Amino acid sequence: MTEFWICRRDNPHFRLTRNGKDFSAIDAPMVFASHDDAFDYMTQRNTQPPLEGVSLEIVGSDAGRPAPRRWYSI
Repeated sequence: MTEFWICRRDNPHFRLTRNGKDFSAIDAPMVFASHDDAFDYMTQRNTQPPLEGVSLEIVGSDAGRPAPRRWYSI
């Protein structure tokens, strides 16, 4: 099953945390079931911290195979 995360484009190992309040390379990430779900979350909250003014990317994996990367500057 593919899982998707919202990451900082300048530091992709920093993923949006499960609580949606920060980016971290250590804390559990917020996981989305589809690219569309992650994109919707990102576009609906792009004027609020921590997404405001940050260049973001949606990344995912499927049994070790990375999903295609798509960049968004919001």
